[in-house]
Formats: sequence, structure tokens, C-alpha cells
Amino acid sequence: MGSRSALLEDALPSVEIESFLVERVPRRHAPRAIVDLRAPGFGFIERLRRRYDVAIGAYRDFEPRRQSTVEHRVGRTAADVLGQLGFDGAIYDRFEHEYRAPVDLHVSWSWPDLPMWLSVGELSSTTCAVRLSLRSRRRLRYPKRYFNAAHAALARIEARLAP
Repeated sequence: MGSRSALLEDALPSVEIESFLVERVPRRHAPRAIVDLRAPGFGFIERLRRRYDVAIGAYRDFEPRRQSTVEHRVGRTAADVLGQLGFDGAIYDRFEHEYRAPVDLHVSWSWPDLPMWLSVGELSSTTCAVRLSLRSRRRLRYPKRYFNAAHAALARIEARLAP
């Protein structure tokens, strides 16, 4: 027995090629190496940004122009809280059933201070709510940071009220 090519040459007629054309298949480019150049202090800025995201993460779904109220409950009567805070000229809001006083809230890295209502309302005979809400409906420059600053301010008020 001979080789296969010898058998095929005898059995098949020869085919003559007049011309041919070489076509190149487009190749995907090799992935380029991405060099990540980071400025000095990048790690610090990333940690700061993560802390910021964690601080405001719970308030991402709030629309500050519609839901600007931040509330903390205090285990004291409203009269006690008003007396300790020194709200002699507080206005009573008959619709919300709370005493209100105008205050300004400072948000870090922001200007001007936000006009706010500091409210104290009765929830029960032994519990009241201390609330901060915006006095105006104008557009906030930093709406997400507002909630963190409002909670921090109410926490300072609660610490001041502690016996």
C-alpha cells in the first residue's frame, strides 16, 4: 500500500488554480495595560469619601425640599425641654401641635447657613420630639449633607438636655 496522497493523485483529476487572493481576518487588539496613576493623598480622599457615603447613605432616598424634617425623640416633657433650651418666644403651631423657634443650621463647607425651624412637640405625657425642618423651600446646594448635619445638631441638643 502506498501513501494516501499517491492514491488521491491517481483517482482525482488535477485542478488548476488561476489566481488567489489572501484576505486578512481582523484581529482583536491586544488589551492595553491600563496604568492607574494616583495622586498623593488618594487613599485619604477615598477613605473620606467612603465615610461621607456611609454618613449620608441612610438618607439617599429623601427629597429635602419635600421631606426636610429630621426628628429625635426625647424622654422628657415638651415644657421641660422648652425651659432648658430657653425658648421664651417660641411660636405655637396649631396645625403641627408643636412649639417652633427660628434657628440657623451650619453645614460644613457650605455657605450661607440654612434657615431652620427648631420644633418641640408632645408625643405622649412623658415623651416629646425635637425636630429640625427647613424654613424655606429654595434649592439646597448640598441636600445630602443636610441630613447628616441636622442629625448631628439634634444629637448635640439631646446631649445638652441630658441630666
